This record gives sequence, C-alpha cells and structure tokens, in this order.
Amino acid sequence: MNTYRVLLIGLLLVGLSCRHGEPTPGVGSTRLIGTRLLFETGNSPGFGYFITPIPPTPPQTITFTTDGGLKVQGDALGYYQRIQAYRFDSTQYGLRLSLFTDSNSQPIYNGFQLHGDTLRLIPTCYEGCHYEFLRNR
Repeated sequence: MNTYRVLLIGLLLVGLSCRHGEPTPGVGSTRLIGTRLLFETGNSPGFGYFITPIPPTPPQTITFTTDGGLKVQGDALGYYQRIQAYRFDSTQYGLRLSLFTDSNSQPIYNGFQLHGDTLRLIPTCYEGCHYEFLRNR
C-alpha cells in the first residue's frame, strides 16, 4: 500500500510541475517556411464536396516564419486569423501541424499535405474541408 501511496504522490508532483508555456516552435521541413497564396477552398455541407476557386486579388496569404510564427492576410482565411504560432508534432501516423492562438493556448491540430509548391491544410471539420495554397515566388 505504501508503494502505491509513494507512486501516487510522485505522479501528482510531476503533474503539478508540468505547465503549458510558450509553444515551442519547430519546423519539420524548411519547405514550409515562406508565404503561400490561397487558391482554393473545399467543404462539404453534408452532401457532396464543393471546391471554390479563390481569385489571386486581393491576396489571401499565410506565412510560416522560421521562428515558428504564423501570419495571415485575407478574409477567406478567417479560420487562421487568431493563430500566432505553429509547430510540428511527431505522432505514430507521421507529422501533425499544431497551431496556437497564444502562448497559453492548447494546440489546434490540422492535417496537412505538402507536394512540391502546393500546401493543403486540413482543419477539423464535421464533413471535411481544406484550404489549398501555392508558394509565392
């Protein structure tokens, strides 16, 4: 019984000492850093999957900085307007993009696909959705 008590106290102390502080920025691939232009969105309202092309003007951009910061420009990217930082987390299924609204926030997880100059961000949606970007040159 004493072993369990010591173990419980140890776990309690470890749990109390853990704090979610400043999100640790981390870049899983240097190919992601830079500014990307939104060119399409996709969503499903419950039936079918609809893709909407986004015109190049006014520019709708997302910028991943080398220090783990994230900057967004454009009304079509309202989902990402509050995000200030990002990092990549390794999971058993591969890399996951974690987004943070501030230094004390819990991560918002996004799926992503990176093929050449095309980046697809896949937020959590009930019926599925995506934002697709091209790298600015």
